[in-house]
Amino acid sequence: MTRGHGADVVLEMSGIPAAFSEGVDMLRAGGRYLIVGQAHERTVPFNLSVIMHKQATFIGSRSAGVDHYWKALEFLRSHADRFAWEDLVSRHYKLDEINEAFEQMRSWSEIKPVIDFTQD
Repeated sequence: MTRGHGADVVLEMSGIPAAFSEGVDMLRAGGRYLIVGQAHERTVPFNLSVIMHKQATFIGSRSAGVDHYWKALEFLRSHADRFAWEDLVSRHYKLDEINEAFEQMRSWSEIKPVIDFTQD
C-alpha cells in the first residue's frame, strides 16, 4: 500500500509484545509511532539503532483524560446514524461472566467484549 516506503504514522494499541517490532518494521523513514497498547511488564527485544536509521519519532500514551472520554462518547452519540458501532463489539457479557470475558480476551477469542450491567 505504501509502495515500499512504509507508513507515515503507526499506532500500536494491541498490547501484544511482538506487535511493537512489527509496527516499527511498517514505519517509513521519518515516521511517527504512537504506542498505547504496551502496558505490560515484559521485556521486548529491540534494536535501538532503528530509531536513528529511520529518524523516527516515538510517542507513548498511557491513557486519556476524562474530557477525552466525554468527547468520544459525544462523537458516538452525534454520529450514531453514520456507523454500525455494534460491529466493533464482539460479544456482550453479564457482570457475573466477567472472568469468562477476560479469559476469551487472553486467548484472543474475543477482541472487544463488553460487560453489560443492564443484563439480568
